[in-house]
Amino acid sequence: MQHRWLSCKLLPMTPTERATTEAEAIAWLVDQVPELRPLLDDHVAYNDELLSYLAFEGEFLRWFVERVRAGDDDPAQRFVAAVEPLLTTDVEPPADDRVWNLAGVCFVEGLVMEGTWDDVVTRARDWMGPNTSRNIDREFRYRSGELPSTD
Repeated sequence: MQHRWLSCKLLPMTPTERATTEAEAIAWLVDQVPELRPLLDDHVAYNDELLSYLAFEGEFLRWFVERVRAGDDDPAQRFVAAVEPLLTTDVEPPADDRVWNLAGVCFVEGLVMEGTWDDVVTRARDWMGPNTSRNIDREFRYRSGELPSTD
């Protein structure tokens, strides 16, 4: 069955061909981590469309947390590696980049601000690229009150 969201540029995509839309970012993640495909298919079937933020944080992030806690490192590492190019941007402020914002809100803020997944961050820390690590660190500083909230 063809879903409406699949009208975006189909992947595989390389990090130099970085996603420019939320739908492309979701497609990139599924391409890099095919284990996410059933979650995405269920999400689209249930919602009758792709809701990128809900799919990423509600489905993919929780799947990632489960994989890390279960010691299922290979797919968890591929997921973290796939997030890195999504958090790579020259746009200032980065939140104005739709793809960066999706990954920043759903992965970085989702992991850190939940407050119950610090063990997952600690375990996955060595898998993170420089942009992911930098954003995770900044989010911990917001959570601790070291940095003022941007709200």
